[in-house]
Amino acid sequence: MIARFVDIFWQFFRLGLTSFGGPAAHLVYFERRFVTDKAWLTPVQYQQLVALCQFLPGPASSQVGIGIGLQRGGYAGATLAFLGFTLPSFALMTLAGWYGLQWLGPPALQGALCALAVIVAHAVFLMSKSLTPDWPRRVLGLMGFCAFLLVQHPALQLFTLLLFALAGALLLRPAWLTENTALQTPRPASLILLLIFAVLLTGLPVLALLWHNAPLLQLFEQCFQAGALVFGGGHVVLPLLEQQTAGIIGQAEFLAGYAAAQLMPGPLFSFAAYLGAAAGHGILGAVLATLAIFLPGALLVGAIWPWWHRLSRNRALLGAVAAVNCAVVGLLAAGWWQFVLPHAVTASWHWLCVGGGMLLVLRGWCTPVLLVPLASLLFAVGAAL
Repeated sequence: MIARFVDIFWQFFRLGLTSFGGPAAHLVYFERRFVTDKAWLTPVQYQQLVALCQFLPGPASSQVGIGIGLQRGGYAGATLAFLGFTLPSFALMTLAGWYGLQWLGPPALQGALCALAVIVAHAVFLMSKSLTPDWPRRVLGLMGFCAFLLVQHPALQLFTLLLFALAGALLLRPAWLTENTALQTPRPASLILLLIFAVLLTGLPVLALLWHNAPLLQLFEQCFQAGALVFGGGHVVLPLLEQQTAGIIGQAEFLAGYAAAQLMPGPLFSFAAYLGAAAGHGILGAVLATLAIFLPGALLVGAIWPWWHRLSRNRALLGAVAAVNCAVVGLLAAGWWQFVLPHAVTASWHWLCVGGGMLLVLRGWCTPVLLVPLASLLFAVGAAL
């Protein structure tokens, strides 16, 4: 049993050191390693796990890794899978937050911001294609965009998402997502994890309001809320994190750290480690911020994955989840418009840079992971000439 746990940690630690390219690339690495090579899951089981994680908030690729660890070694295996995959990027981003990114000059930073605007827009575009495939859901996504342009308080955003869930349960009836195959055995601990998620989601904002002079509690609550509202992976966490953590660090420092996160292997959500360290809370702040942003998705995967083959046959539940996904597309589009684009476009010619970057990515001429260093280099060279 110990050898199995060591193997789980080692396999994910190796991937955490070498998995560049963001969530989409991570899913390919996981399938190659754990389905094709190691046979820890069958292809159908892996497809079911990916389907579940695409429908849950949180970092999709990390949640898939947690689900693989859960399938292989129970809750201990899930914990080791998370630690192994996250540890390398956590260490790198903590060091970046501790020592700063002064080497990234203003021209290079502006280039990185233009690239980030392209990356987030591309991620939201891909999400809209998969999560709003028909006109009823496109209308819901547009309604979500309009609603979240007006509603910016986290509590009101959560209430808005609940309204969308209710509408989806009543109006949407998506097709069944999975076949009824043997998965993790349902267990009572799943309900405990779901209860912990609900208590933290509703209780942390209240505690943060009561103890508003506790900076570590504020940091934990803000990162937890961001992790609980982001669907689709780390590329779209930027607008929510910037909104949630406004005032903790300067905007330039925030965006420089997020640009650096694009260059790291492993999950982009490890940017929270940079946020905690750069805010002056040291290693403790980095650990708390990282745990907080990953915790919602981890709790939901641990709670729902053992039951997914049953829950995925409930049409009302799938309708509620589908409507929430549409609303989140609108939420992220609104965040991109309000928080990302204003930093990226500070001169009229920056529109050409963003448009050109979008063309490069959409045509497949440049991958998103290469866009940040390429744009930073071009802007720095242009300023030097």
